[in-house]
Amino acid sequence: MNTRPQFGTDGVRGTFDESLTPEFVYLLGLAIAQVMSNVEFVVGRDTRMSGPVLRDALISGLLSGGAHATDIGIITTPGIASNAYVNNVAACAITASHNPASDNGIKVFGVGGVKIDSQIEAAIERTVTHLIEAGQPVEIMPVAEVGEQATTAYKTYKEFLINKTDGSDLSGLRIVLDCANGASFLMAPEIFSQYGAEVIAINTESDGMHINERCGATHLESICESVVSNNADIGFAFDGDADRVMVVDNRGVVRNGDYILALFAIYLKNQSLLKNDLVVATAMSNGGLGSFLKTNSIELLETPVGDKYVLAEMIESEATLGGEQSGHIIRADKTMWGDGILNALLVSSIFAERYRTEPAVTSFELFDLFTPMVQLHDQIKVIHKESAQDNQEILHAIEQERALLGQESRIIIRPSGTEDVVRITVEGLIEKAAQESMDRLTKVISKVCG
Repeated sequence: MNTRPQFGTDGVRGTFDESLTPEFVYLLGLAIAQVMSNVEFVVGRDTRMSGPVLRDALISGLLSGGAHATDIGIITTPGIASNAYVNNVAACAITASHNPASDNGIKVFGVGGVKIDSQIEAAIERTVTHLIEAGQPVEIMPVAEVGEQATTAYKTYKEFLINKTDGSDLSGLRIVLDCANGASFLMAPEIFSQYGAEVIAINTESDGMHINERCGATHLESICESVVSNNADIGFAFDGDADRVMVVDNRGVVRNGDYILALFAIYLKNQSLLKNDLVVATAMSNGGLGSFLKTNSIELLETPVGDKYVLAEMIESEATLGGEQSGHIIRADKTMWGDGILNALLVSSIFAERYRTEPAVTSFELFDLFTPMVQLHDQIKVIHKESAQDNQEILHAIEQERALLGQESRIIIRPSGTEDVVRITVEGLIEKAAQESMDRLTKVISKVCG
């Protein structure tokens, strides 16, 4: 068996049939069942071609570990979490989120649909290691294709969305939806149309061969072009499993998760629904968001990158709102997990509310909330990504660059949780200076990490 995947910022991921083999997924399922004993699971997946093979492996492992598991077919990750919540069971999502079609992975939710915490992840990791070292036999049995269970799960999720959005009226809005050829390909166009919007849906293939390929929340060129060419009011791009969303305004300007957080924060505060007047976001959020929130007497709490850290801080601080720049937004007044379709509906509802009183208002104006600081991102493929953490040469380089960029600047260097890359973020007031810092840091990291 190749080097096995481990839990990263959001579940376990790897290249199908290389690091993420059916045999490993069987053992992972067995370990999940043993650690989360006497728990019932629902198991769903996105559109990837490797999904059915890994479903068979995962469910076989869960069953071997004494768990009960029900396959609910192709459905978004939030749809899986919603079914776990409604039925008071645990859940697994077979997905690699925004990764390419060649990858896949497993996300694990506890009873009620909340993602498992780091302690449970660590226990599952230890159990998998023990099973591998003990030479645990692998017995993968085919799972019958679902019919009624998938239909029921789809209806359950749709009813959940309707309940959480109070039947929003989106009539009069022309909306582009980029479904990333992923799990949202049916639900997103259907519910937006049901709410009265004129829907233009793109990238709705369901064969799994082109999931996230030059489309969706991480490749926004096609939706930007579609919004402008169709004279649409707004656009929403989901990733492969639709737990995140990015917004494109009527001018084709991308509005990432920072802008969504700003919009929700002001809306909730005005409705007296922003508990403790605080927002939770990761260290990747733009400094412009922090300044905007401070100006509006809202506190910003920062966490490491990863929605599980955001959620943990939200629970600790009893926050209503939290999320990531990548578009993974949690509205605790609605759910305890990120849901791209739900958040797109909530943004649309705020827009429609204002549109009905100000017919000339545009989504560009709706999101014209703050001026972002210059923020550059890069990633370097390396051999020893772990060397990027707490390395004195890198820390010294960061200190030097911040002195050059000024007090308002930020530099974030972190190894990826799922890939052999180190990610760099440089934030400052002047683009040329930020780019020069990025270039120098890239050289240092290449030298240290190989």
